[in-house]
Amino acid sequence: MVAAPVTARSENARPRTTFDLSSIGKLPLVATTEPMPAAHIQQPEPALTLEAVQKAWGEFAELRKGQVAEYHLLMQPISLQGNTIEVALANAVEEPLLQGMRSSLIAFLRNKLSHSSLLVTGILTQMPSKKMIYTNKEKFEHLLGINPALAELRDKLGLDPEF
Repeated sequence: MVAAPVTARSENARPRTTFDLSSIGKLPLVATTEPMPAAHIQQPEPALTLEAVQKAWGEFAELRKGQVAEYHLLMQPISLQGNTIEVALANAVEEPLLQGMRSSLIAFLRNKLSHSSLLVTGILTQMPSKKMIYTNKEKFEHLLGINPALAELRDKLGLDPEF
């Protein structure tokens, strides 16, 4: 019996379905004399103004009108310190609420204002607490502060507001 000669195949009949792993980590050597496109050149960011920030802030607040707590938080006064927007928080409960929407708020403002280094922080402010008026004497003293003529009327009529 005569054996048929074995021939080696130089090309596989099927196309390769795997990646060439030897090129991983190597940059292609391409020499270009073309200038860098304008999209890759760092453009200076426009200056932030409080009016522009408030306008963009209001637009974001309108988007969150369905969430009452978030909308109320976004209606608080804001101030601009450099590239940081400070939001006045009435109490500590609003801080987690701000944290929850901070990423979407910053992304919206950065896109709207074309300013990539914009930050938002919450500042807890002390709200002045009003003294609650409970007793008749406290009510009378409050009204006396508004209209001092009540003291004369009390004396003429001989009234005792303490009962």
